[in-house]
Amino acid sequence: MKNLITAKKYARAIEALIITMSINTGVFASNISDAEELLLKGKWDKLYDLSGSWISSAPDEPAPYYFRQFACYATNRINEAYDMNGRILNIDRNGNKFRPDAERLLSANPENAYANILMEYAAYYAGEYLLVKELLEKAISISPKYGPAYYDLAVVYEYLKDNAKSLEIIKEGIEKDPYFLGNYFYAGLQYERKNDYSSAEKMYEEAIKKDKKHRTVSFHRQLAMLYMKRAADKEAVKVLQKALKLQPEDIESSVILGDALKAMGDFEEANRVWSAALKEISGGSDRWEAALNTRLRKLEKMIFEEGQKK
Repeated sequence: MKNLITAKKYARAIEALIITMSINTGVFASNISDAEELLLKGKWDKLYDLSGSWISSAPDEPAPYYFRQFACYATNRINEAYDMNGRILNIDRNGNKFRPDAERLLSANPENAYANILMEYAAYYAGEYLLVKELLEKAISISPKYGPAYYDLAVVYEYLKDNAKSLEIIKEGIEKDPYFLGNYFYAGLQYERKNDYSSAEKMYEEAIKKDKKHRTVSFHRQLAMLYMKRAADKEAVKVLQKALKLQPEDIESSVILGDALKAMGDFEEANRVWSAALKEISGGSDRWEAALNTRLRKLEKMIFEEGQKK
């Protein structure tokens, strides 16, 4: 009798597990079907919302992060797109988990630019840069005004050690799609590497001007760091203060603002900015917590030494 009861309990547990797995499979199928439809039709804001709720309900699945990354680039949420890249590397480092879905979508829609780009994401994480290049060139031939494709292609050329071609592609992307901000960012970085600070400054300023919805302050930060390279710390402070008015929660802007203030010799204000930023993230797992603590310790020592001189 005891064995019979145990067997029945086991059977019920198996049945419950099967039902749960069936429900989860159904939810995944529904989500990926909806996401694919939105992607193919270019409905980026809806894709952004759907992928966000999908991530909340299934944080360990790679698929929603790929769609979210796509939507972030398409809607100029550059910071968040980079964050998605990091999460994908943690969940699907070689692109193998998501690849079958990307291949299936491309097979059914070979002439859709966005299906080609989604497939290149998986190929990129696998390190198949020649395939990525081929897919992006096809995507651009189908949809030549889609800016993010040029960004990805420029990255590939940089990996292939052709920096001149990379910059050429970025310039073409800006010309074809002047409202995709990522290309200005990448162009600015390329100019900085060539020590062409004037051209880099123009790129960041143009991106700030075009970011009407204030979805990112990456360009403010990059422009500020460029000013600091040129010892124009006051200009850097002004730019970062504007960034923090737009996104007061942006810890990285606070970190760089403190750096600029410290470079100007305004130790007290740097201390105030860093301390306030640390309060915002203290006790969490924010990557900037250690950096802020280190800066504050060094600053405390400098303030003490300054006091000793007096």
